[in-house]
Amino acid sequence: MQLAQLYRSEGRTAQAEQQPSITMGTPSELARLDSAAEQYEKDALYSQAEATYRQAIAWIEANRKLPTGIVLGVTSITQRYNRLGAVLEEQGLNEQAEATYREAIELQEAASTERPGSVYSFNFAPLLTFYRSHGRLSDIEPIIRKVLKLQESILGANAPRVADTLIELARVYEEEGRSNQANYSESEMLYQRAIQIEQVNNGSDTPQMLHALMSYAGLLREMHQDARAAEVQAHINAIQKETERPRIN
Repeated sequence: MQLAQLYRSEGRTAQAEQQPSITMGTPSELARLDSAAEQYEKDALYSQAEATYRQAIAWIEANRKLPTGIVLGVTSITQRYNRLGAVLEEQGLNEQAEATYREAIELQEAASTERPGSVYSFNFAPLLTFYRSHGRLSDIEPIIRKVLKLQESILGANAPRVADTLIELARVYEEEGRSNQANYSESEMLYQRAIQIEQVNNGSDTPQMLHALMSYAGLLREMHQDARAAEVQAHINAIQKETERPRIN
């Protein structure tokens, strides 16, 4: 569903509609509201979609614990907040949209004190896309840094999820570096730290390293540090070659 939202923000409607629906695996009443909201959104009836997503959020708040004993986690509500933000944007209600996107992240931050597992994975994409489209990319930096600090305090400084968030932040600085190259050095330090964390957790020559290494190699190419980029790419190639090698039992 998050990928569908990103595709819609980029005008890639066909790809968005191929993504799984928000209704998958949800209680019937919530699924009904979600399905109606999605249809309103597809039909560009954004005020109706807004009202229906608000109903879905209210339903979750009133029914966090289902009769089956399953508790609807914070992700179930932040997903609807992000969809609500998207339809607010479509109506030109940008201040409300920004507040809604930020609230989705803040809800997850707040939940971490009771359910530490909620800090494992944050969805920055809706707010990041919003800030990018309004020329305010730097506004996402303190938000990601706050999450990073929270993850470090709860999960530990060398947790794999910390590496993921470092890469998210590094990509922001990398994007900003295209217009202000001073930001490249900050991006480079963040990628290097993410790589160190992955090495601590997985070793230096495992497939888990590829995400961080590929991102870092891309930055080095943008910085025109071709020799260093080639070294990192050689490391990537070696890991990929080893991964593809048939295993003999």
